[in-house]
This record gives sequence, C-alpha cells and structure tokens, in this order.
Amino acid sequence: MLHSMKPAPRVRQASLKDLSVLVRHRRAMWEVLGDFPSRRLDRLDRIYRTWLRERVSAGVAAAFIADASTGNPVASGVVVLVRLDPSPRDPAHLNGVTPNIISMFTDGPFRRRGIATRIIRRCVTWSRRRGYRRVTLDADPDVAALYRKAGFSRTWWMSKALRS
Repeated sequence: MLHSMKPAPRVRQASLKDLSVLVRHRRAMWEVLGDFPSRRLDRLDRIYRTWLRERVSAGVAAAFIADASTGNPVASGVVVLVRLDPSPRDPAHLNGVTPNIISMFTDGPFRRRGIATRIIRRCVTWSRRRGYRRVTLDADPDVAALYRKAGFSRTWWMSKALRS
C-alpha cells in the first residue's frame, strides 16, 4: 500500500510538558494489548505519570514522541535506566544498570511506516551516548518482529505471578 506524500512524522525528545501525551499513549498501548478494566487503567495512569516525571527529572529516563505534520503526537516510546544485579556473564551489566525501552505506542493509522523504528533508534542513541553497551525491552509476540528487525534478539527472561 502506498502512503500519501505527507512529510514523515518528526521524532523529538519529549519534555515534562508532554507527560499527558505519554500517559495517554501508554494507556492506549495497554488497551491494544488486553482487556483491562478502566478503573485499573485509571489508577495506572496516575501512578505512571508520577513515576515517569520522577525518572525524567532525575535524568534516568528519556521519552521520544513522533509528531505528525499537523503537530499531533502519533507515537511515543520511553527508555529508562533500570537496576539489575551485576553479572559476570554479561560485561554490559557489570555496573548493575541497563537501559530498558518501555511504553512503545503508535496510533493505528500511522503503524507500519517506520515511526516506531525511528523512536527505537533515538532510545538506543540516548543509551549509547551515556556509555551503555546493551539495551533491553519486553516485546509482545505480535510486535517482536519489529524489534528483531531493529537488531534485538530474544533472551530468556521468565516470570512468575505471586499471589498475596
């Protein structure tokens, strides 16, 4: 399918003024991924806004937004530094910190245009400029091909739900 000749969305680093967009996109991501109750998502929105504000303000996270030619934000993603245990298996994790890409979202009409790939590149560049040698992410199986195309490979993280 040929896309119209409109200019490609511009990817920029987000500021704290963009928190509402980032929260809205993250919520839309969860709505695409599953049938979650609105009340749960409402609560998550409030928690995520505070969580992201703190991390961006501290310089341990950066968000990127793609704006359409109309100025409307159509995609976004976040990279955040997370603490892991230092591992002799992976020299990239010796300091116990690794960049992790989260909250990737692209509005439906703008998917499959390379916008998410451009946001991923910005996240990777942000990480590389800070001296990190590895970036991680958690991919839904439906979009894993996008991440493989961007150079990511599958690792073997496992999880277990704990009951209270």
